[in-house]
Amino acid sequence: MKVRILRELQAAEYQSAPLTDFRASLASEVHDAIAALNKERFEVRAHLSTVEKYAEPAALDALDIGSSEEIIAHLAPLIPAVRDDESARRLDVILYRMMHARAAHETPAYERSVKMVQGIAARLESKKTIPDVKAQENMLAEIRTPAFWKNADLPQIDRIRRDLRGLMQYLRAEIRTKEINITDEIISEQVGARLTKSTELEGYRERANRYVKENEGHPLLTKLRNNIPLSPEEWAALEHIFWNEIGTVDEYNNMIQRETDADPPASLGTFVRSLTGLSAEAARAAFSEFLDTALYNEEQMTLIHNIMEWVMRNGTMDVTELGNAQNFGGASIVEVFHGNTKTLQAIARVLRGIKTNAAPTAA
Repeated sequence: MKVRILRELQAAEYQSAPLTDFRASLASEVHDAIAALNKERFEVRAHLSTVEKYAEPAALDALDIGSSEEIIAHLAPLIPAVRDDESARRLDVILYRMMHARAAHETPAYERSVKMVQGIAARLESKKTIPDVKAQENMLAEIRTPAFWKNADLPQIDRIRRDLRGLMQYLRAEIRTKEINITDEIISEQVGARLTKSTELEGYRERANRYVKENEGHPLLTKLRNNIPLSPEEWAALEHIFWNEIGTVDEYNNMIQRETDADPPASLGTFVRSLTGLSAEAARAAFSEFLDTALYNEEQMTLIHNIMEWVMRNGTMDVTELGNAQNFGGASIVEVFHGNTKTLQAIARVLRGIKTNAAPTAA
């Protein structure tokens, strides 16, 4: 969950202190955990290239969905669980989920976590005869008020997490008898393995991404991955899945606005394609006219393959990205193709065609 919080905190709205400082501190914790992995362990050696990739502090500076999910899927399970009070670890899971929900503007998930923490505070307030609890009575009273949670930012929530951790030992009996039921919210207590039984606690993108991974053989997803246009009936079915089953159209639009600053509605197909990617076969078919080594030199072929890899990874590519040399290792597409307008227009046409196939046909 820390990794997902890091990704959310990259949004423009969070680029001021103390949130930038909070992100830096959180990134340092994640980096230290990865860097501390014992490379002599068999399971670590199996993922050594990924470990070394993210052991560099700069690797956490700008996380996209692919890199964050790579860390969660491959590195988080390798990190040993901290030897700590079990009830405190469970509290950590709840509060980090709350932070993610706050940063991602997932109000239902945030409010659910708030209710759980307020329940914990209420139980602790009945134990003020314990000196440690008595010392935190002002904090406990504060977090039971709706006003605190309405305005709380992530550093404040983390302060509450740290203040409550030392008090959780006094609720072991209530947790054991499920008078305080926080156990059922947690499937795994390993660092990084943060799934819950309720998809309500996931952000919209996470829910959508999980659906795509679990249903990769779905005919609609297969068509999008293979650059095959959908019929009007199929578009309606796709919209029902992503705007009714996985979440709501408002959740989708809010996510698009946060991530791209674009005014919705953005193409649902483009978003779904970003999750499925474009198959290698579809990419080769789309760029077939550029794969003749007799027509293009090695530098030009390398650039074409870089564009294909981008599209396979991201599903589509906006034509404007062609002008960003940083996307291609500093190579200027105009210079590589010697300003050949006909070729550049042909590449742009292919990219527009791929994007068109991920959008409904105009009526």
